[in-house]
Amino acid sequence: MQHRVLRGGAWLLGADLAGHAIGLIKMLVMARLLAPKDFGLMGLAVLVLAWFDVFSQTGFSTALIRKPGDVGSYLATFWTVQTIRGILLASMIFVCAPLAGWVFHSPDVVPIVRAISVVAILRGAANPAIIYLRRELQMGREVLWRLGGSLTGLLVGLPVAFAYRTVWALVIAALAANVAELTLSYWIVSHRPRFEVNWAKARELMRYGKWVFWSNISTYLSQCTDGWVVGHYFASASVGYYQMAQQLGMTPLANIGGHITAVALPAFSNLRQPQALRSAFLRSIGFVSTALFPAGALVTIFSAPLVRLVLGERWMPVCPLLRLLTWVGILAALSGVSVAFLQAIDRPDLSARAAFLKLVGFALLAYPLMRYFGVAGVALAALISCPISVCYLYAQAVGFLGWNWDLLLVFWPALVACIPAFAAAVILPFSPPVWVTASVGGLAALSCVVLVGRRLWTSPALS
Repeated sequence: MQHRVLRGGAWLLGADLAGHAIGLIKMLVMARLLAPKDFGLMGLAVLVLAWFDVFSQTGFSTALIRKPGDVGSYLATFWTVQTIRGILLASMIFVCAPLAGWVFHSPDVVPIVRAISVVAILRGAANPAIIYLRRELQMGREVLWRLGGSLTGLLVGLPVAFAYRTVWALVIAALAANVAELTLSYWIVSHRPRFEVNWAKARELMRYGKWVFWSNISTYLSQCTDGWVVGHYFASASVGYYQMAQQLGMTPLANIGGHITAVALPAFSNLRQPQALRSAFLRSIGFVSTALFPAGALVTIFSAPLVRLVLGERWMPVCPLLRLLTWVGILAALSGVSVAFLQAIDRPDLSARAAFLKLVGFALLAYPLMRYFGVAGVALAALISCPISVCYLYAQAVGFLGWNWDLLLVFWPALVACIPAFAAAVILPFSPPVWVTASVGGLAALSCVVLVGRRLWTSPALS
């Protein structure tokens, strides 16, 4: 199991790096061809799609990944429900698009929302047997599936951006990526679904999936409410800056949390002994914190040269947002380990409560901080509310595992790994060449992560 988890994690890490490389190329080019307003409009359309998507999720996918034994007899019901859901979802988004224009005070977003609604159909019709890739930790083929879509979006979107230089380049890129993922899902896995609904199997999946449904809603509201607040109270340019800060800082790190959950859920589900679960949980927490904390420190200290290099001078207002949202992503990734653990022990309800606590914290802080700090206040409220859910999730996991000091000592390598970033800030001048900043800080942090991570993995306390 350890070998399979490491191999699956390595595939996902490699895919994440490749995906970020593709996204970086896309941002480097499109940020110079398109205006911040264009990114803001696309960001609002994606928010609308995500809003409808999360409030109609069934939780069947997580239930099938968690379910022991063969799940082949459930796939027809799963695919039929998802396909019907996708069609209904796209219809609702298309009809409600003018409402999004009214909420965001932007009529320009209406046609974009209607075009993006097609994504719901494309995702719903994907091959249901894709879940086998996660159940069996066959991450190599899942990586091919995901990267194929990202690469297609890049290859299609860039020529359109060069030719027309409008927000529609982003829309066409998103549609092309989802068409490619739909096609690849049937090529990578040979299963051919049929249209059938077995209501007994549907009800069985729903009993577990309902908690995943509520957890997804609470998580979405806690993670995306800040985007809705920015979209409602600020101009499209500010929305564009906020969305770009999310894409650079928060989203990549939060995606790592999603990858960790994808690997950890089937791994935890196959471990029945409390000691084995304890060891797996501690190692997962240790690796996530050790890998991401130094990355957050580097982005916080060197955000200005990073933005100047990647986006250009006109995007400099992104810097304060990037410093805050990067840590939002790190804490979201850290939560992913606890969420996977609680789902594996059949307590997905606890992750829903944690997300609700985070949402309440953000709701109480957002308006007063926004009044004093503007759009940066929204990011600050999102950051302050994160530790609430992280601590709650960790406390629930600790309650199952039993208290011991190694549950706190597991974080010391992450703190040590941050030292090179702060040392680079002291040794280097405040405005060094970008390549010097990247080389010195990056190599130092990487060396520290490798050494400390090796020490963590071989620690007797975690064996």
